[in-house]
Amino acid sequence: MTEAIQTYCALLRQLNISHEVVEHPPVQQHYREALEWLNITLADCLPTLIMKADDRLIALVSRGDCRVDFKKIKKQRRLKNLRLATPEEFAQVTEVPIGTARPYEPGVAETLLEQKIFEKAFLMGGSGSFAHGIWYKTADLRRIPNHVIVEAV
Repeated sequence: MTEAIQTYCALLRQLNISHEVVEHPPVQQHYREALEWLNITLADCLPTLIMKADDRLIALVSRGDCRVDFKKIKKQRRLKNLRLATPEEFAQVTEVPIGTARPYEPGVAETLLEQKIFEKAFLMGGSGSFAHGIWYKTADLRRIPNHVIVEAV
């Protein structure tokens, strides 16, 4: 496990977010490689999107098998503009490679947690590495600072 992942796990422990790091062969082409190796489906995944919401960078955490409705988010959060972050914006708030964003990204202004993530006890999410995933206890994600639970599917 890398020093960066150990540092991130220390942050999770400070927030009392239960988690378990899992190593897998490095993803070379597509995230489905890791899914196959871990023997899980999109329904077991916890993708994190870094987005620009008006003038702020936020994280959107959802379940992998759910299609997020960005219009719903804009309406619920009273946003004028909502789009994916540029690579530069992503790097500014995460300091991890694109494709490895974690549910808790301390650099974002707010974290939106899509309510369907709480239907499962544990989900596999990003670690900041292409060779590791993290099982997160979903109920504990409510401990992420500045989070808002949204209905976005």
